[in-house]
Amino acid sequence: MRKSQGLETASSQIVEKASDGVNNAPTPRIIQSILVVDPDPNFSSIVSDYLKLFGYNICYRTDIEEAYDYARGHKSDVIFLADNFDYHHPIDVLRRFKAMVPNALIAILANKGDDQLAVELLKSGADDYLSRRVKDKDILTSIASLLEKLAENAPFEEISPREGKNPSTPPIEQSPQIEIDRSNVMKQPLSKADRNSNNKTPMLEHLPGVLLFMNKQFEIVNINKKCVNLFGFDKNDLLGQAIQKFIPKQIYADFESEVSRYVNSEVDQKNTGFSYSLPFELVIITHLDEGIPIRCQISYLNLQSNHGDSEPGFLLSIEDLTEEKSKQAELLYQTMWSNLLQAFAHRFINLKLEMFSEELTSVVSETANFFKLDRVSIYLFDKSIDKAKIYLEWTKREMDSLKLFSKKIEIDRSLLEFERLLAGESQYLEPTKKIEDPSIEQCCGISEHYAQVNALTTMVLPIHRANKVIGWVALDYQSGNTRWNENDLPMIEPLGQLFSEAFTLRAKEEQRKVTHQKLSENHGRLSEQAFLDGLTKLANRRYFDKVLESEVRRASRDKTNIALLFCDVDYFKAYNDTYGHLEGDLCLKLIAEVLQQEFQRAGDFVARFGGEEFAVILSGSLANDAQEAAEKLRQHIVAKNIEHRGSPLGKIALSIGISSVIAPDPNDSKKLLAKADKALYKAKSNGRNRVEVSPFSPR
Repeated sequence: MRKSQGLETASSQIVEKASDGVNNAPTPRIIQSILVVDPDPNFSSIVSDYLKLFGYNICYRTDIEEAYDYARGHKSDVIFLADNFDYHHPIDVLRRFKAMVPNALIAILANKGDDQLAVELLKSGADDYLSRRVKDKDILTSIASLLEKLAENAPFEEISPREGKNPSTPPIEQSPQIEIDRSNVMKQPLSKADRNSNNKTPMLEHLPGVLLFMNKQFEIVNINKKCVNLFGFDKNDLLGQAIQKFIPKQIYADFESEVSRYVNSEVDQKNTGFSYSLPFELVIITHLDEGIPIRCQISYLNLQSNHGDSEPGFLLSIEDLTEEKSKQAELLYQTMWSNLLQAFAHRFINLKLEMFSEELTSVVSETANFFKLDRVSIYLFDKSIDKAKIYLEWTKREMDSLKLFSKKIEIDRSLLEFERLLAGESQYLEPTKKIEDPSIEQCCGISEHYAQVNALTTMVLPIHRANKVIGWVALDYQSGNTRWNENDLPMIEPLGQLFSEAFTLRAKEEQRKVTHQKLSENHGRLSEQAFLDGLTKLANRRYFDKVLESEVRRASRDKTNIALLFCDVDYFKAYNDTYGHLEGDLCLKLIAEVLQQEFQRAGDFVARFGGEEFAVILSGSLANDAQEAAEKLRQHIVAKNIEHRGSPLGKIALSIGISSVIAPDPNDSKKLLAKADKALYKAKSNGRNRVEVSPFSPR
């Protein structure tokens, strides 16, 4: 049994244009938008889905008031209007639509089988009339044929009135009578003369979609103009060719599978009389030997030729996905870049001061590789901002270094590009083009330097610290086909902000290191007993309290993070009882050495709190960073394998409690300590040799 008798018959009727020998026939009306108004949702949906295959813009409404609202606000070229809405007389409904959409063609979908009503509706302004007293597949055939007929009979510029119908729509009693053949009410809208005409336009040319018809051997038999444009070949070069020629061989098997799945699928032909496949994605090869992503739907079709015979095959309805896929790729690209920026930020936050240059070089290199750049350079101003010196440069192999030409740059603030840079503006530059442009007489500032290494496009991002520009980072393309454009600025600007934060963080770490050094020098003049623990040579409790108060106030002022680790040696009393106090002292000294090895950042501060308890202040660390550091410390102590027969573990271990806070109140040092103590108690209660966290929020 054929899959789509309705579609096959429709094609035979759409394919044939009326040709009665009149040479000056009006230009066919272009039909794009269709409104289906029918109370039966199943029928409306079937009609809509059927016509969408051919590229029409379809809307259907099952409520008459909703249909009125849609007609007022949207353009409709054709309206298919049912005559069986409850409590609404068909003639009244027709007249309302004619008044709202005077240029639309209206065809009645007759459900009542009342021929006299058909006459009255035609008198009242209906453009045509279709009977629903046939199977759905036949009404689909008639609808498809009627669209062709309506397009031919109504020119785009002016809708010609139906013969015997006054365009001003006079009262019913003034209209001439129209006789209707009761045995064949609009079942065959095209006449026999139309079907046998020698001047026929191929079916697919009249349909607005991107359409291709292939036979059962997968050879292209017909193709409309939009599809020809998509492929880029001459139409004659496409006809007769196997579709396989235009699909990459790696995915051709997938296409065959989709066709096979469609052929073998179960189709409820009793209700619809036609079927179509689910949409699937594919790639076609154009005349430029480039791949274009498309979305396809397949349906059965018997394509009727000019000689009256028909050829069974498949209709491919195609949608070009180039723009959609491009947007998806761009979104994915931006997401990957955003994730990379977040990873960079995390690395800088937890960076030790002595690793800054190495990490900055790594970030620059990864950025260059991500964007396939030719060069990345960082310049920093001197204190007077009269000169800028190159701080770091990454180049692709065989690219000239800026150090050969512009290791130091004199800053002329009167030049436009320097003026914008010092004002904190990011800039998109075309250095080589600017220098070669004879219409630009004045120096630009930055472009001259990058033109020396033939930079074609350059992004210049200012680096800030304390609301002051301290330098810039520049990203260049000078080879290949890749270029920046001005629209890329919003995407790349966060890199400049990241470098600004990194240099600001470095300055704070340097300042903190200087401060701690001064504290050490000042306290070195005093007695060691006042600030250092005599056994472990760590800071003692008194020194710890002062530093904790100072760091909490600093975190409050700078709105930064601070974390506190509170450590206790598990079963240490039993260790002293088992091995003696001298061995206990040696154990504490060994633990102190491990603590000093693990916490060496300028913002890290280690102290002996008392007895077997130790404390670590981690300025600038979040809770999860502090937890990672604590876990590493715990594992390091266990790995020392210090024997402890009095412990269930059999070796020395630590229980660690952590508290952390972001932007604390200036007086939150005691709260921070209390929270850490609470977390330590939880670690001991839960079995010891573990890490527990107790963050809190200020106020």
